Amino acid sequence: MKIFDNNLNKKTVNIFNILLLCFVCLATIATMGGVSAHGADVTDNVMVVTNESNAIDTKKLVDKLDLPIKVYKFNTVADADHILEHALTNPNKRMLVVAFQESTKEYIKSHNNLTNRVMVVDVKNNEDIEKALLDFNSTLSDTSNSAEGNLNIDYTTLILIVAIIGLVSGIGVFLLRSKK
Repeated sequence: MKIFDNNLNKKTVNIFNILLLCFVCLATIATMGGVSAHGADVTDNVMVVTNESNAIDTKKLVDKLDLPIKVYKFNTVADADHILEHALTNPNKRMLVVAFQESTKEYIKSHNNLTNRVMVVDVKNNEDIEKALLDFNSTLSDTSNSAEGNLNIDYTTLILIVAIIGLVSGIGVFLLRSKK
């Protein structure tokens, strides 16, 4: 007894091939990384944003306290905002901002997901910087301990999983219907 006649079997194979091709195209598109128009981020994940007036003092304090934090000097507000853009795409980036505070506060207001990773400090003297560095370092150890066990699935992975489940379900339904 023949379940499929030759004509139906060829249709099934053709539809299956089309669905497989669609799946391969979808998987390829979904796994492509985003293209960044402003280049790769070459700064460390834990950093202090400084300017010309407080960069040297901040670096000396970081060295004196022996903290695992890199100090970066920026010359303009645009440069500081640019590094904040990198923090949007890198969830591991943590920043202590001791320069360009006003522009950073405005940037954080428009990007709320940075509030727990960017610490802005109004600096009047070296003691303020030292206290801020110690506070920042303690928050780093707190967040590294609390981040264990977090499941972080990005949207591309989620879309790919849903597409695979939908495709497999669709093929299964099609095959069951075609058997009748």
